[in-house]
Amino acid sequence: MHQSRYKMKQLKKVEDLETSIQQLQEEVQQLKLKKVVISVGVMSNTTVWNVAAEYFRMFRYGVRVSGLPSRSVAVVATSSPFTAEAQRRFILSTMMASVTSETGHSVDALMENWGFVSKFHPDIDVQLVSLEYTADGLVIGKTLGRLTITENTLYHAFPHLIGAGEGEKRAELARRLLGQQLVMRGAVHFDWDSENGRIARLHHKADLLTPLLELLGSLEEVSSVFENALVTPESTSVTWGKLSTQ
Repeated sequence: MHQSRYKMKQLKKVEDLETSIQQLQEEVQQLKLKKVVISVGVMSNTTVWNVAAEYFRMFRYGVRVSGLPSRSVAVVATSSPFTAEAQRRFILSTMMASVTSETGHSVDALMENWGFVSKFHPDIDVQLVSLEYTADGLVIGKTLGRLTITENTLYHAFPHLIGAGEGEKRAELARRLLGQQLVMRGAVHFDWDSENGRIARLHHKADLLTPLLELLGSLEEVSSVFENALVTPESTSVTWGKLSTQ
């Protein structure tokens, strides 16, 4: 009985420590975001900068999903500190109702995209590295993203690697990819509608080619991974329209 109580106390200490670490990490990220916004000087007073910085804060860990799908390797899932409803309200208050993204022209399309990403990559972590202003009026947020390749990733993004009769070579590629964590550099482009004071367009992209090349070691094997894939080397976004019907 004494040992059981001792173990429970130790587990509680570990849980409390993990919670404290997560809170500290969030505080550090908040300070980094403030530094990024302040570093742009006079432009920090422009709403688009604040909206962009807040977007990354609210969606760093994707969105909360009700449950993980059955096809999943063991990963340590991260959980967004925000509810999906809070994230949705943020988008509604800062973006056009017809905001354009890779998945459509609405707030629902943008939220659906994040839902799919979070479902297939439960440990997703997208950190903002810097904010930049371009000559043509765009704000670009440079990112560093981390995620783990799960069975769902293979099933929905690289189905040609795991389908029946696909051959041993592709099956071997799938085995080598499964469970691997990828670190990707990416960017989000924010197009600001100054007349309405809202974001009109978002464009997400990430370099998926480089980490896969580092992992597999040859362009030939990387080419086999992307052949007939539902994801491009320039983005982790898949053909969500097809997925939403499955």
